[in-house]
Amino acid sequence: MRTNKLWLIGLVVGCLTVSGLAQTGYPESEPNDTRAQANAFTLNPGDWIEGTSWVPSGTDPDYYLVRTATAAPAIYRYRLVLTSDIVGHTGEIRGQGQTPAAPGPWPGPVGTGSGVEGRVQRSSTSTDPPRFVQWYGFGRGEQIYYLVYGSSATTDPYRATLERVEITPTDLGSFQPGTITISTIGGTSLNTDLWVYDANFNAIPGYGNDNESTDAGGTGSTNQSLLVRNYAPGVYYLALTRWDLVNEQGSPCDDRFRTGGMLFPENAGAVLTSASTTTSASFTFTLTDSSGTHSFSFTGMEAYEIKWFRFEVVPEPTSVLALLTGVGLLGCRRMRR
Repeated sequence: MRTNKLWLIGLVVGCLTVSGLAQTGYPESEPNDTRAQANAFTLNPGDWIEGTSWVPSGTDPDYYLVRTATAAPAIYRYRLVLTSDIVGHTGEIRGQGQTPAAPGPWPGPVGTGSGVEGRVQRSSTSTDPPRFVQWYGFGRGEQIYYLVYGSSATTDPYRATLERVEITPTDLGSFQPGTITISTIGGTSLNTDLWVYDANFNAIPGYGNDNESTDAGGTGSTNQSLLVRNYAPGVYYLALTRWDLVNEQGSPCDDRFRTGGMLFPENAGAVLTSASTTTSASFTFTLTDSSGTHSFSFTGMEAYEIKWFRFEVVPEPTSVLALLTGVGLLGCRRMRR
């Protein structure tokens, strides 16, 4: 009897363990052919959504509002990997157009969402793995609009499985408070885009640039990025990628390209790039503060990838002489004489 009890206990524990590790599939429910009809699901890593997108004469789009499960604050890369026994489905992340701000020097206005829905990222057959979409979040349960469509041949169901990888940002070191210039000019021939986030992973309004402009002090003739902004002491994160970086923020007035895509307000916190090229890219960029210009480089940017960097803004240490003078110790010493 004792042996049987131990066996039963082991069986129960094993079942609980397997249950705790099991992933969940979420089937579509029609109608979900528009963003307003999107099926809303919260996914953990390994969970999937599944459905059928097929009509004899063309495509049958399926919309989802995908929320990621909350996690500890960090930078996370999310993917929905699309598979089917009959290949041919395409996945998209949906966003909106932008009503541009009037051009001019910073500080000034920023763009606003136009409300006109459109594609901000589309899956590709040439990525590894093929047919995935990718975005980044920070553990706050960010959500995206995800669209799947097929063709007259895709009669088998599809499955889109969520993957999550934590990203460790590259540390760039510390810089002086005040004006800091971030630039990719001369560091690459590719079209770059960037945005700066605060210590809590919030996109700072107006702290992004796609194409450099004369309003920001550039030549206005390249597709590289130039961002000149003031920074108080604190921790910051730099998101750097190919064109077009997309979040919920509108482009600032000193950006020469101010009509890029935006996410809808309900997608705030997520960030992605529409760059679908699979060609690995290398960048050199600079940060310039009151102490001088500091150069950095990296290699290996892949499809839909955003590179993340961390930097800290700290005041220059006060000298011992200044500290003694500030508290009046030097004056006391002179009086004793």
